[in-house]
Amino acid sequence: MSISPQHAADALADIDATIQRTQLSRSYRAGGPVLMMWGLLWAAGYLVMAWLPGSQWGLAWFALSAIGMAGSLAMLRGQSLPGAGRGVGLRLVSFGLACTVFMTCVTLVTQPADPAAVMALPGLFIGLIYGVVGSLGPRRYLWVGAYVFVLTLVGFFVFKPFLPYWMAAASLGLLLGGVWLMRD
Repeated sequence: MSISPQHAADALADIDATIQRTQLSRSYRAGGPVLMMWGLLWAAGYLVMAWLPGSQWGLAWFALSAIGMAGSLAMLRGQSLPGAGRGVGLRLVSFGLACTVFMTCVTLVTQPADPAAVMALPGLFIGLIYGVVGSLGPRRYLWVGAYVFVLTLVGFFVFKPFLPYWMAAASLGLLLGGVWLMRD
């Protein structure tokens, strides 16, 4: 029995589509728990901002970021994700460290007089990062980024007196985002 060139091309296209879906599913399953962990850490960070004086915010966020980077590295250790190869965890932690340094420098350089601006900046920045990642590849990250970005703006403009609590609650939405990623 021979197969026509068109049937062979269709079969190869189906195989390629299956491989791409499998790789995307693996990526989401690996990213889901990491997103959930960061949602909890962000909620803790925003509660720290509600309860501690501004002079202690930086140290608290630095400690939470270090925990998150170590946790991300542990969760992603040895995993090979599509387009990333082995060692993706170390690259993501390096990226996270660069983002932490960048956010610290932006805050130091701009020295916002309004504490709410300091609270909103991480949400806007992370919304941008997830949005860029989602626009370049796994689309669900685009929705996670939009969620963080929009809720940060809503909190800043509508619920400013309660912004740290608003952001802590919004951060718990990342838990749902992680569950959504793992459902694929």
